[in-house]
Amino acid sequence: MKSMYYPLLFTTVNIQNSFFNMLINAYNYINRLQNLEAGQVISVDIIRDEEEKVLLIQL
Repeated sequence: MKSMYYPLLFTTVNIQNSFFNMLINAYNYINRLQNLEAGQVISVDIIRDEEEKVLLIQL
């Protein structure tokens, strides 16, 4: 009977860890955006349909 609860427990922990990691990444992203200046060139890496693309953006 106990083994039925362990996968659910681990799944809950993994979901919580994923959420907190996503939240931390969002705050890191916001902090990096605050350091951008007009005229600066930045790159944005995008992965879509397992294909990586790099965008160059001049602010």
